[in-house]
Amino acid sequence: MTTLAYDAGGQPWAGGSNIYTPPPGTFFEFDANGRWTESLSPDSLPFVTQRGTYTVASSTQFTYSDSLGHHTDCLIDTLTTSLFVFNHQKNTLFNGVTPGTLKYVFRMTK
Repeated sequence: MTTLAYDAGGQPWAGGSNIYTPPPGTFFEFDANGRWTESLSPDSLPFVTQRGTYTVASSTQFTYSDSLGHHTDCLIDTLTTSLFVFNHQKNTLFNGVTPGTLKYVFRMTK
């Protein structure tokens, strides 16, 4: 996952990008029945596994919902048989005061 930070004007926030490489054995999986699973631990411990559902809105957008009822709207950047890249954004306050946006980019390969 890559995290990109932008100021309120949409300009990149200085030093505001981060690339997170998950440990081996972790995964984010979507099935054909509208369900998704994310495991943040190679041994799939229940407290680090999240599940939910997703709905496709168009060829470029989908929404996923977790088991707590949180909904996240996502944009599809790339979707092939071997590569799925999507992103979502949320507003934030840098240093607790400066408004901006965080963009999360997920790149999944088969």
